[in-house]
Amino acid sequence: MSRTTTTHATTFSLPAPKQADLVFSSDPALITVSIPRGSQWRMPLHWHFGDTLGCISVKGLTGNLHVYWADERGSCDRLGAGTFLFKPGKVESWNSARDSRPGGSCTEDWSVAFVVPDQNLYRSVSTTITLRVLSEC
Repeated sequence: MSRTTTTHATTFSLPAPKQADLVFSSDPALITVSIPRGSQWRMPLHWHFGDTLGCISVKGLTGNLHVYWADERGSCDRLGAGTFLFKPGKVESWNSARDSRPGGSCTEDWSVAFVVPDQNLYRSVSTTITLRVLSEC
């Protein structure tokens, strides 16, 4: 797979069925994700190793946010609006409210802003994922 220079790109867009727009703002700690009704995009389950990796918080801007996290003491599922803070040592995933069928899609237009310690990791991951998805189309 060939790589494309994306140093100055501010938006990474994924095609259907996992349609999503990731927008990197001029604030190096802020990334916005928007997905339309019907998308199957979700932030996959991932581990937070420390304060320098992973998102710090996620804030619902439109629609309902579904957040799951777990650690050695147990797990929790939350659905709603507001801001969710994440701590190192937890496994987490987040996405939109979706229908209950396996692989269900988003039931409403949805967007969130998430705060990260450094956009560079997310820019690199977004570039790789976008190129991979586009190569499979």
